[in-house]
Amino acid sequence: MTGDSEMSEDYLESLVRRALSTEDGGTELLAAYERQARALDLVWEAHRRGAVRLPEAIADKVEQARVAPPRFLRGATLDTIRAR
Repeated sequence: MTGDSEMSEDYLESLVRRALSTEDGGTELLAAYERQARALDLVWEAHRRGAVRLPEAIADKVEQARVAPPRFLRGATLDTIRAR
């Protein structure tokens, strides 16, 4: 990982290759993404309603993560993914 706590491209590539090399790795990876997306939605909703007050920089990062899913998932909702 780099100094600014972003994951390096090499690290992510290795992680994805390792996940996809196992029988259920791809499914597990997408399930983990779904759990994280739901958690971000809940955190954002709590912030929006004033139940918690996130520092502005963190609130911005949470909102960015919520509205910018990976390109290969854009246009798909969790319901359409489950229906397949």
